[in-house]
Order: sequence, then C-alpha cells, then structure tokens
Amino acid sequence: MPYLAAVRRSVTVFCSDVKLPGILTALLASALITFSGEQAASTEKWTAPAAEARKKNPVAVSESSLAAGQKIYLKRCLACHGKTGNGDGPDAADLGIDPAKLSDPAIRLETDG
Repeated sequence: MPYLAAVRRSVTVFCSDVKLPGILTALLASALITFSGEQAASTEKWTAPAAEARKKNPVAVSESSLAAGQKIYLKRCLACHGKTGNGDGPDAADLGIDPAKLSDPAIRLETDG
C-alpha cells in the first residue's frame, strides 16, 4: 500500500496545521471502494452496442497498416499483453487483473465497432 502512504503524506504536508483523520479515512475508503469496483466490472463480458458493432474497421489491411499497428503494439501494448499477446508481458503481474489474451481465437470473433 505504498500509494496510500504517499496520499497520506501529501495530505499531511499540505494540511499540516489541520487534523484530518476522519476525512482522510473517508477518502481512502472511497478510493478503495472505487478501485475494487473497477476491477470487478472489468471481469464482465462487454458487448458493443448494435449500431457500433456493425461498423467496419476504417483501416484496410496492408503491409504498411500492419507495420504501423505492430509499432503501436510494441510501444503501448507489449508490456502487459506480451510479445505473442498471451497476457504475459513484463508488467502484467503489476496490474492487479489479468490482461486480455489477444492471441485467443475468440478475439477475432469480436466486431470492429
């Protein structure tokens, strides 16, 4: 819980003349509830709205679009999803949830929209 200690330290520094244990406790409890709710919600299956599900990917598959996509993946996705999309990237364990396994064939069945 180093994050919570940092929050407490920040509040103490900025409010050194005021005692805020009740407010701080409420703030921390609220943050914990919010974060735990987000993790629970992320395990539910999400379905795109029908109008959006019918949309097609505006980027045509080509060598250049695949190369551009690979560049983006390596920069923004590899750390969590891993080299092969198995959700085993070097930062995956720090997330608190399992990253999606983008290599799963079921992913290809998802709509573009």
